[in-house]
Amino acid sequence: MKFIKKRADFLLGFIFLLVGLFLAFGKDLAGQALNPMGGYWAMPSTYIKLIGWGLIIFSSILILTSLNYRKSEDIQRINLNVSPEAIITMITLVIYCIVMPIVSFLPATLILVFGLRLVYKRREKLGLWRPKNEVDDSEITFTSEEKAKVKFTKKEILFNLLYTVCVTGVLYVVFTKFLGAVLP
Repeated sequence: MKFIKKRADFLLGFIFLLVGLFLAFGKDLAGQALNPMGGYWAMPSTYIKLIGWGLIIFSSILILTSLNYRKSEDIQRINLNVSPEAIITMITLVIYCIVMPIVSFLPATLILVFGLRLVYKRREKLGLWRPKNEVDDSEITFTSEEKAKVKFTKKEILFNLLYTVCVTGVLYVVFTKFLGAVLP
């Protein structure tokens, strides 16, 4: 991988190149209905394809500028400073998108909101919710035993469950009544 000088730029360019290819060559992303007054430029898919081509062009430039043409040894590594909570959130959202059509909106959303609520409440109990400038670095180092000792009382779990039911109920009402969406 010595031919890539800036790995983060290369990765970002590659991801956006894939998105651009999907938008530019995808079939019926926005429908093909013509407006008799505007012709080709009135079709919604025209603008999606233009965005796709723009992404292809700019991501190709990003990929080309991230390459190591001079064979220098100064290579910028990818340093992802992502918290475990963020990774858990991304994984649960992907699982939620897969599971929701199978078990329906209410049970999937209840489980998602309750799980994420417990994950972030645990972070709050560890004291990691404060901004870095307010926290001394010595305060935020925990051993694995200290992290494992974070327990929730029955009262906290009951409150989190009540909170989850209320949030899911509000989401259900907003989507079904106000937005007129048909949920699985």
